[in-house]
Amino acid sequence: LTTPCISTGLFQMITLEASSEECKSVLLHFPQHGNYDIIEVQRIVNQSLHGRYISVQEELYRSSPSRGTERLLFFGTDKQTYPKINAHGFHTDFQKSVSVSYGKGLHFFISEAHAIASLSPDDSGFYYVYLACVLTGEFTFGGSHIVQAPAKYSNPSVLYDSLVDNCSNPSIFVIFNSLQAYPRYLIKLKSSSII
Repeated sequence: LTTPCISTGLFQMITLEASSEECKSVLLHFPQHGNYDIIEVQRIVNQSLHGRYISVQEELYRSSPSRGTERLLFFGTDKQTYPKINAHGFHTDFQKSVSVSYGKGLHFFISEAHAIASLSPDDSGFYYVYLACVLTGEFTFGGSHIVQAPAKYSNPSVLYDSLVDNCSNPSIFVIFNSLQAYPRYLIKLKSSSII
């Protein structure tokens, strides 16, 4: 049994078998699937990008174990942009229109519905969303005027790792260092009303 794989010089996209344990673990992050059907799940393999992500995680962890905290969060994209993300990682230029109410960085969401909300389907009716590894670390409440993570306490050299919409129960995380996120899985969805 071979798994379909798309490979470039920079990354690979490995389509997961729907019956595989890995695919099932990804689907657990879509508890109700909302109004969308999951068409395909692909694991992204980019060794260079992943190596840089791991280096940042280790550096954050060395400074304080809580700073190395990793979460799996959603990020919406489109068919034209996802190859750029797979090759080069997340960048604010690759972000579809989202509210900047909590900071002018990269926005990641607890819920796939939030990630999809600002997207339009492609010509075939598909939506694309990442389930990304994100180093959220130590966070504080965000604001629309914030262009970089604010300093913690009175020491300007120690910054928060991310901003959130709600400190006790966050649904949005905003990061300012693109190396704090890795595009682990790309999920293709379609509105249930279209299928």
